[in-house]
Amino acid sequence: MGTVMRVDHDGDLTNQYVQAFRNKHVFDNFGSQYPQHLIEVAVNADAVSQSVNAMLQQNSIDYVSAAGHGTYDTFIGRDGSPIWDYSQNLGLFSGKIVHLLACQTGALLGREIIQQGAKAFWGYTVNFVFKHSAQPTSLDKDNVAEVFIKMDIIIDRGVLAGKNAADIYDSIERYMAKVLLSLPALDRGLLLSNFVHLACPAIDWGDRAAVL
Repeated sequence: MGTVMRVDHDGDLTNQYVQAFRNKHVFDNFGSQYPQHLIEVAVNADAVSQSVNAMLQQNSIDYVSAAGHGTYDTFIGRDGSPIWDYSQNLGLFSGKIVHLLACQTGALLGREIIQQGAKAFWGYTVNFVFKHSAQPTSLDKDNVAEVFIKMDIIIDRGVLAGKNAADIYDSIERYMAKVLLSLPALDRGLLLSNFVHLACPAIDWGDRAAVL
C-alpha cells in the first residue's frame, strides 16, 4: 500500500491530451483498480508550486506521478509556473518513486532528484513528442495520440501494480514491438525517440528494485 500524488493540468492542448489519457487509463477508475493505494491530487488550478509542495510536505507520499511541460532543469506546471527546479532543495522527494511526463526533465532535474534521495526516477532526457488528429471527436478517443502517450502510461500502471523497473521496462519494450511496425515511418521515428530517451531506474536513474 502506498500514497500517490497526481499532478497535471489542462492549461494547453498538449497537457489536455496527456490529462485525458491519464484519466482514461489510470485515474478515472483509480479506486477500483488500485484499492491498495491512497491518492492526493493537485490538478488544473492546483498544479502550481505552492499547492504541490504543500501537499508533499503535509502528506507521506510514496509515488509522484506528474505531467506538465519541462526543460532540462525545471518541471513546469499550470500557466508556465515552475514547480521544481534543479537548484532548489529537492529533499521532499527522498524515499519516493518519481515519474515526470515532461520534456527534458530527466537530464538534469531527474538526476538531481535521485542525488537528493529519491528511490527511483522515470522521465525523458529530451522532448517527449506525440502527434494527434486534426479534429478528434474527443481527445481520449484520438488513436493517433494514444499510441504515443500510452507508452508512458505503462510506467504509471506498472508502478501502481507493484512492478519493479526491470519488469516495467520489459512491458514498454513489448509494447514498442507490438505497435511500431503498424505506424507510418514518421510516427515510428517519433515514438522510438521517446523510448530511446527514456530515463529510468532500469538503466541508471535510481534503484531498479524499487517498488511501491
